[in-house]
Amino acid sequence: MLLSSVNKQAFYQALISNTAEPSRLAMKFSSSVTYGQLFEEIESGRLRLSEAGVKEGDLIALQVKSSLTFVYLLFAIWKQGAQAMLLDSRLKRTETEALLQEYGPHYHICSADQSHPLASFTEEVSFEIVKLQHSKDCEPENVLQLFTSGSTGKPKAIGRTAEAILGDLHKLTAEPLLSRDDRVLALSPLTHTFGLLNGLLLTLFTGACLYFPRSHQSQSILQTLREEKISVMYGVPFHYKLLGQVPGTESLPELKHAISAGEALSLEVYQAFHDRFGVRIGQQYGTSETGVLTMDWDGKNPESVGRLLPGVSLRIKNNEVLAALPESPYLPRIVNERWSEGWFNTSDTGSINEEQLLYLAGRTDSIKIIGGLKVNLQEIELKLKHHPKIRDALVCLSEDNEIIEAHVELQESLQESSLLEWCREQMADYKVPRRFFWTSKLPRTSTGKLIRINPHLLKHEEERLQKQLYQEPQKVSLLLELGALYEKQGRLLEAGDLYRRAKRSTVSSETRLRIEEDLTRIHILMERAAFTKRDYAASLNKVVSIYCYGRSGTHLMKSLLDGHPNIILTMLNGMEIFKLWQSTIKPSEGSMDKEEIVEAIFQTFPDEFNEGCILEEPKQNGMCALGEGRDQIFTIERIRFKKEFLEITETSDLMDRTFFYQAVQLAASCALGRAYDFTSELPVIIEGGIHFATSVAETEQLIELFPYAKLFHMIRNPVIAFASALNYQLHAGKASIYNLCFQLQALFHGIPVAARWADRTYLVKLEDLHVKPEATLELICKHLGIEWNESLLHSTFGGMKWWNSLSSEVVSGFNTRTISKSYDELLSSFDKFRLESMLRIKYQAWGYSGHDYYNYDNLRELLAFPFKFEKQYGEFLENPAIIRTMVHRLCMKLLAEEHELGDTDRLEYQVQLLSERQVENAVR
Repeated sequence: MLLSSVNKQAFYQALISNTAEPSRLAMKFSSSVTYGQLFEEIESGRLRLSEAGVKEGDLIALQVKSSLTFVYLLFAIWKQGAQAMLLDSRLKRTETEALLQEYGPHYHICSADQSHPLASFTEEVSFEIVKLQHSKDCEPENVLQLFTSGSTGKPKAIGRTAEAILGDLHKLTAEPLLSRDDRVLALSPLTHTFGLLNGLLLTLFTGACLYFPRSHQSQSILQTLREEKISVMYGVPFHYKLLGQVPGTESLPELKHAISAGEALSLEVYQAFHDRFGVRIGQQYGTSETGVLTMDWDGKNPESVGRLLPGVSLRIKNNEVLAALPESPYLPRIVNERWSEGWFNTSDTGSINEEQLLYLAGRTDSIKIIGGLKVNLQEIELKLKHHPKIRDALVCLSEDNEIIEAHVELQESLQESSLLEWCREQMADYKVPRRFFWTSKLPRTSTGKLIRINPHLLKHEEERLQKQLYQEPQKVSLLLELGALYEKQGRLLEAGDLYRRAKRSTVSSETRLRIEEDLTRIHILMERAAFTKRDYAASLNKVVSIYCYGRSGTHLMKSLLDGHPNIILTMLNGMEIFKLWQSTIKPSEGSMDKEEIVEAIFQTFPDEFNEGCILEEPKQNGMCALGEGRDQIFTIERIRFKKEFLEITETSDLMDRTFFYQAVQLAASCALGRAYDFTSELPVIIEGGIHFATSVAETEQLIELFPYAKLFHMIRNPVIAFASALNYQLHAGKASIYNLCFQLQALFHGIPVAARWADRTYLVKLEDLHVKPEATLELICKHLGIEWNESLLHSTFGGMKWWNSLSSEVVSGFNTRTISKSYDELLSSFDKFRLESMLRIKYQAWGYSGHDYYNYDNLRELLAFPFKFEKQYGEFLENPAIIRTMVHRLCMKLLAEEHELGDTDRLEYQVQLLSERQVENAVR
């Protein structure tokens, strides 16, 4: 039946049951709609289309949220004799514009009102009908244009005729399994084949009533199933997995049929759902290109995707499933590698038994040639999923297409050697993956389909965007692009965090509206996700390590960040957390008793979990003299920490190094009384001094575990910082030859930096922090990705006022006394002249004013004269004369090294300085 050869209403009239009484319910969500009301809405929509100029044969791009509006507009398009091109309302504007330009519809109907939730079915959605200027000729026999999911690449357009769609409906009703008295629940998007065909069209074709849940959270779905006495439900394996995990014993006595499609249904999900509700899940198989092909209506054959439906012709050729199709389904209808001479290659492999049951083995695009042998990657995946400790797996070729690698989600600890041995027992040697990668979550599309792209390729794109963000942390296009990449992978918490950052950074009202759409969509998807505390801990991937070149800067910066609502600052040193994992948890393969782990944490950090202890200064740099009266001690409550840690790790049998660190930091912060809204902003963990100059290995480890960690250095006028350190040593009784030599060498060192750290390493002047606090902190906020908060102007730890250490001047927060000290009692003008001249490269790179004079030979002569501080140090030694000798030799050595290095290719001076010019711009 061709639309061009029949009355324009023939197709539309054939779609909705002519036996449905106007008073009968057609749909129910938050409201109820009868068939009579639906007919009226459709006619009203048709009239609006006609007024806008839509005529028979036009192609209309329909991009409206899941709603009654979408339903009546779709039928109105068909009643007008036009063709519908369905676009997912979740597409980004650039994606939408690309499809409109490529396929050239005559009109674009899109949601204008962005206030309604995206994922739950609503009643009215305001929309606009836009006539497009660059439309193209469309093929007249089509009534519907769909797009593939894009799980393996770019979505492809599919054209479906009236004959094909009605043929699908007749296949599904050849046996009277769905009647007008059924109450049908549809969980799949109406823009996708399964949700459109089974959910919407089949229900209305039969005259039954279609229901939608208030939200896609498992409890809401279950509530709808029970209260509405649903008899038939359609969903994807993800929905059934969620429902099967809902605690309780209540059954669903009215539910007769539960149908799954979209991807393979595991036997574990099938069994869990049956055990929980007493209902067998039946599978349906088909493709967007072919329509529905098989159905197991009663779920009696869980390993099969069902029996061939009436009128369906399938054949197996070279293990590949081919479906009879009169013409290529793709648009434009040219010869395609998947369609030839009336047969369409479904890209699935399988077999058909004597009872006409179809069994699928995997996709043909997963069949690769390795070493001259054919390997089915999905076959290996299915085998891996049968391992008792594996939750899910993705098998793909390595980036160089040379070997097989497996990306595995574990549910229990598993050694690679053990898995490798198991694989060798289960499959031929040439099929065994050569590399294994553990992951907490495999990347999936917005509809839950596994993204069949090597995760490393996605990672490279992520790294490219992150590197650009190091230098341009507020660039809106980068934030949105990276957010979209995270969203595509199902990393909703990270995506939402980036979208919010983009919203704060944009100055365009149009862009802000688009970002608000993204945030609305993400918020609804988050509601469906039902996050746990473990999920929140695992999302803590923003880590910033702060260290001071000199004294006091680290603690001051950390104390200012302490009260910010999106900061986690616990004073628990990351190096010690990593060491604890390495020495205690790793040997037990993560299976150590949780309460024992908590006790090990307490023993590792006695100064922080110090209830009942009295700690002496200067052991904790002022942490024992906090509060207005300087009579409070920084402490993390043990009982509360234990409670939080056990809740976070409750569902985690396996704790790798990264998650252990995240869990410890989050539990400690909560024990300090902090609370976070992870669905709004992701907190930043502030780490103190992992990237110390002598801790290169630890810094490498931090970056390996947190690839986008940032390294902040608090710097100070080098010579004054040197004098401050000498002053501390003299007053704290720590004056010695060793300490003096150490400080001299540190004076000539740049900040520790490796080539791969350079773009993530930043400098902040201590002087700017004291003189221009707000402007400097605003700049730091931009690079940390957090919003300004007044708490940044207060110096606290654990919410208590911080006064610096007792061995230093008693000050809190910002002051000019700290940075105005000249230390003339330790360094004469001549001393400062010599040191500044020797350090001219550092002074220039760090933006400090110093002497321009530099003469290597002359400086060598000038170093023969003693420094003023040598006299004070001599008072602490039995042989003061040794100081002059040691200082002279060391200075000559350091000057020679500095001279040899020159002023070029000094990596430690090529990092970004967040000071002066940027701060002045911020002030303006």
